[in-house]
Amino acid sequence: MNRNLAAGLTALALLLGLTGCAPSRESAEQAADNALTAVQKWDEKTAGAYFGSEILQGGEEAPEETASAADDAMEQMMPRFTEGLSWTFTDVKEEGDSAAITAEITNRDLGALIAAFLQEAFSQMMSTIFLPEDQQPTEEEQTAALADILSGLLDSQDIQTVTNTVTLELTYEEDHWKIAPSFELVNAIFGGMYGSLQDLGQDLG
Repeated sequence: MNRNLAAGLTALALLLGLTGCAPSRESAEQAADNALTAVQKWDEKTAGAYFGSEILQGGEEAPEETASAADDAMEQMMPRFTEGLSWTFTDVKEEGDSAAITAEITNRDLGALIAAFLQEAFSQMMSTIFLPEDQQPTEEEQTAALADILSGLLDSQDIQTVTNTVTLELTYEEDHWKIAPSFELVNAIFGGMYGSLQDLGQDLG
């Protein structure tokens, strides 16, 4: 075989091999789907990598030495808030390192659920507020009662679903797609819960 031809074929084979081994860049649509799947499965690490924030963190965790069984029960229920999450992408625009994806995001109507929870929690509090001091429930007992209320609501078949259409804004940086966690997006993911809490705050204000 001609030596130059052999050298050329060898170089081509090496080039094809290197190209085949190079990692392919994740598309914006794949990134959005993987990010929402992480939220659905309550995968805090993966969701945080895409959203660049602790989107699944409900607040500061209680120190281990003070955490109670009731606190643990509340913590363990959090993944149930997104277990029914689903989505459909209706429009995908990706240009270079920027993308905008229109999504229809469906979850249980957690806005209605949180309203029902607050109403039952208030009734629970009022039922004990005038008890003698020695009969007042402890903080752990109160937390356990609230956990029971929330668990019952999450088990209920009466909560409907709600669908919100939002736009996911993505930027490719540091070899990874990042999604801006706008209020509209987070509220859609959590079934209107944050909008309901915001409205409640305005009513109280």
